[in-house]
Amino acid sequence: MKMPKMIESSGSRLSRRELIMLTALAVLVQLYFLFYQIGLPEFQRYAQAKQVNDARKVSVAKLKADYDNIEAFRAELEQALVALEAKKMELPAYIAQEETLLLIDGLAAGAGLTVGVIDYDSLEILQEGAYLSGIGGAARGGAKDAEEADPAEQAAGSTPQSSFLVADQRVSLSFTGSYEAMYAFIDSLEQSNRRVYAKSLALSSDDEGRLSGSLALSFLSHVDVLSIERFEMDLEAINGKNRPFEPYAGYLSTLGKEVIAPQPALRPDFTLYLNSYLDNAPKVIFSDSKTAAGQLPMDENRVANIKLTVSPSAGGFRYTATLGGSTLRSRAELSAENGEIIIEVIAQDRRGARDLVGATLDVENNSDLPVRIVVSRDDAQNPRFQLGSVAGSVSLE
Repeated sequence: MKMPKMIESSGSRLSRRELIMLTALAVLVQLYFLFYQIGLPEFQRYAQAKQVNDARKVSVAKLKADYDNIEAFRAELEQALVALEAKKMELPAYIAQEETLLLIDGLAAGAGLTVGVIDYDSLEILQEGAYLSGIGGAARGGAKDAEEADPAEQAAGSTPQSSFLVADQRVSLSFTGSYEAMYAFIDSLEQSNRRVYAKSLALSSDDEGRLSGSLALSFLSHVDVLSIERFEMDLEAINGKNRPFEPYAGYLSTLGKEVIAPQPALRPDFTLYLNSYLDNAPKVIFSDSKTAAGQLPMDENRVANIKLTVSPSAGGFRYTATLGGSTLRSRAELSAENGEIIIEVIAQDRRGARDLVGATLDVENNSDLPVRIVVSRDDAQNPRFQLGSVAGSVSLE
């Protein structure tokens, strides 16, 4: 018996074309997965790294160019610092009333002018831009008394564009002296390293030709309200200052048998002032103390070389003094009190190793009068004054 032949169904088979399409679809799915899960993140990291690398190359190129010009930059910086220090000396960041008192007193003593009452009229704070453009009147919000004016308060309502202001301190003083002394004093003020201007002058003279009058001055400073300085003055310790009615170190309850007579006040013919390098007045001042013929100033932090030549005259002496390229001569024949020529030296204590101010005095005495040099004050550890070469009768005390 023959078995019937089974008929195979062709419905469950994939055709060749369908198999190829399924294989291609599987490959595309794998490629999609590889690209978005592995390839794309790696490409993004590569792009970021390339961008950072390009930026670093630009920075390195700029740094190399700057390094090649570093010497030029240093030279420009040094020039800018020197110019800045000069401007700070001309228009300081802050000038206190105590400092103006010392400046006026020192220059008046050097010129031989007697200053009476010093009055601080007002302190005006002006916007820097308004002051420089010459329209300060519109920026002035009213002057205050010098004791009440506060730069920080006056700057509170200013615009935030700049914290720098110009302070105009008005000072008036009365004086007596000769015309030469007055001229030398005003000239010293306007030639000082601070911005000081003589605004007005009133004069009168007596029958002997001696002048008296009043002078109005203007002290300018550049105020930074974000960093306002304060004046500090070094004072020497004085025994018994705190408790004047109680015994102190060195106090004597009874006097000894010998009572020392008071010494007469020294009346020098010449005065040599040696200030510290921090003072705003000239560092070295050599002046004719009696006739107020003028002075020889030097405003540098170094040792000055001064030469004084004394010549004989029928009724006394004449002199010639030189300091650097400046010369000071007697305008008339001078007489010496007590038969001697006195030079007084007044020097401040040094303010540290950077304080190099000093003076070497050479004296050539061709007259019959002895020259006596009296050092009233000097630094005990490192004296500022030195006596150089001498000729003739010269003594040092």
